[in-house]
Amino acid sequence: MPESAQNKLNQQNIQGLRELIGWNIRNALLGEVYATPKPGLVDRHDTGAHRDMNFETFLRSTEAITPYMTDMFLLGLTGDFPKEAFLNSEQFTLLAQSNRNAKYLVETLDQIPGFDPTMEYTDGEKIFLKSRVIGMQAEKAMFEATNDVNTHKGMIFTMGIVLASMGMYVAENRNEIDRTELKKGRDSGNYVDGSNSCSKDNQDSEIKRSALKENESYEIVRQILATTKNMTCQILKKEFSEMEKRPAKTHGEKLYAKYHELGIRGQAMEGFPIIGETAYPAMEAFNQMTREKAARHGTVREELFSVRQLQASELSAFDSAQHIQDLKQSTKLSNRHFHASEQFENARNITVLLSIMAVLNDTNVLTRGTRDDLCWLQEASKEALQLGGAFTEEGIRMIEDMNRHCIERNLSPGGAADILAVTILLFKILKEQPI
Repeated sequence: MPESAQNKLNQQNIQGLRELIGWNIRNALLGEVYATPKPGLVDRHDTGAHRDMNFETFLRSTEAITPYMTDMFLLGLTGDFPKEAFLNSEQFTLLAQSNRNAKYLVETLDQIPGFDPTMEYTDGEKIFLKSRVIGMQAEKAMFEATNDVNTHKGMIFTMGIVLASMGMYVAENRNEIDRTELKKGRDSGNYVDGSNSCSKDNQDSEIKRSALKENESYEIVRQILATTKNMTCQILKKEFSEMEKRPAKTHGEKLYAKYHELGIRGQAMEGFPIIGETAYPAMEAFNQMTREKAARHGTVREELFSVRQLQASELSAFDSAQHIQDLKQSTKLSNRHFHASEQFENARNITVLLSIMAVLNDTNVLTRGTRDDLCWLQEASKEALQLGGAFTEEGIRMIEDMNRHCIERNLSPGGAADILAVTILLFKILKEQPI
């Protein structure tokens, strides 16, 4: 990180960002588990296909890992480990006073697991390597809080990379723009360095102001995700090459050996296309469907089903959608005892989850089931979207039926749930509480 950029990030600014990002991380993690009903996943109604965890387990895990996830963002922001973990954070005093040292005891890169002295790392790759040190500490905190139950291990990896990239984006843009402009999502510079890309079509990665489209938050997401690719691609590509030379150990390695599925690491190597091409556009589109601006039953079903194919430039089509007062009256969720805004957010998040499940080759599902199980879940998700997702009574019934089948088959789309949480985080930060 350039010295001029770091000079602009004084302790007061960093502390303010720490609090803002930490708040949104916690809300995103809770937003995923709060979404009810979900197929095969823990929610407020039941534990889905899981027998070793429940809603309260996720609450404890969320509180345990949030400070570490915040440190991932600060790592990207400053280029180094936070000097003091949990600074001025009374909520995490007990964690800081536990047997774990609150600081990350790594002085040089060669002390980081996976470091290869023969490789020349870019700044982004160095941040990725350092983020894995924070991730290991986050996993320890998670297991301690949940009595050795794995609630968020995949989430720590996925969200951690995105948060580090987001921190890098903020740091670079603060070189030339003030806080007011940043809130508007205007880009004044570009962090992304395409020289480390695994594909030729990403060689020219300079993003200029003129490249920003009307939907500015989506364009910022594209930049953040492009940076995740450059951070991780060469390092993870090397890891996959090494996997082929030794017996598979982890679930992910076994699936790679059996199906050649790259899983979430493959998503990271490509800049999380499941977020950029499916989840975030879906979140943007469904968010247009407020009580005052929505579509009629037939229209909403068609658009919900096809939203995964939308590009940012196509999202404006939802602006012309006609009102559907009858849709909100028909939804089963209207009978639940929580505010209309919460009801809408719940339905939106569930329907985004279905959009993800319809296209993601979720290795969590493959670990617990078969390729046929994955295909069934993808097709069922598409059918639920055709019925209107969580915005219609028919869609809700379909989701509840999917949940029963997932429980019977011991299937849990945990990878899709992780992507949903990261999407909620990006949306909250860029749209609801812009940094």
